[in-house]
Amino acid sequence: MTASPDVTSTDAAGDPLYAALSATWRAIQARHPEVPDVMVTLGSGTLGQRGAVRLGHFAENRWQRGDDGPELHELFIGGEGLRAGPAGILATLLHEAAHGLATTRGLTDTSNRGYYHNKRYKALAEELGLAVDEAGGRGWQDTSLEPGTERAYAEQLARLAEVLPIYRHAEEQPPKRNRSRNRIPAICGCPDPVRAWAARGTLAEERLTCRVCGQPLRPENPEDTETEDDQA
Repeated sequence: MTASPDVTSTDAAGDPLYAALSATWRAIQARHPEVPDVMVTLGSGTLGQRGAVRLGHFAENRWQRGDDGPELHELFIGGEGLRAGPAGILATLLHEAAHGLATTRGLTDTSNRGYYHNKRYKALAEELGLAVDEAGGRGWQDTSLEPGTERAYAEQLARLAEVLPIYRHAEEQPPKRNRSRNRIPAICGCPDPVRAWAARGTLAEERLTCRVCGQPLRPENPEDTETEDDQA
């Protein structure tokens, strides 16, 4: 006699979620064929981070299909960010799809280890239907859905709503170590960036600019920027 499946198990909850995320990505690809295939992964968006939540990331060629098969890009979705609901998840998927589009087209859309989003990224994100706002030293990183985009993906939003709410609890963060509030290391947006030490307030007001790339200097270490959300 076969036992009945445990409908409260992790697999039972996770399978439809993965299916909904994958279906939404395929819908994005249908509208924008240059968005590449990905391996969808879920995990902690707070592990190892201080006071930040990583909503998602796109990482080029992180997976291998068999010993001789093609490489696959990684689409990571932070479990804590699922609390944002269907619209928030779609915004994260489109944010990462813009990075995928940059990879397909051979464009450099970020610097500082993917932390700073440049104007190329802004143009790609807008092409996919996102509103893009500047986030100080993080560049054009803050993205949200345009009203028309939400209407265009109504079917996918409804499917995501069927499998939610489900989300991951954030990791408990260790207390921040005492750090000088004065000068911190800063860099510009050049491929070989200029490095300098500057006061936090000076960097926040973007008063220091590189004469080569024209971009304001920003903290070299993301942990030196007080931020609640981090999408890469």
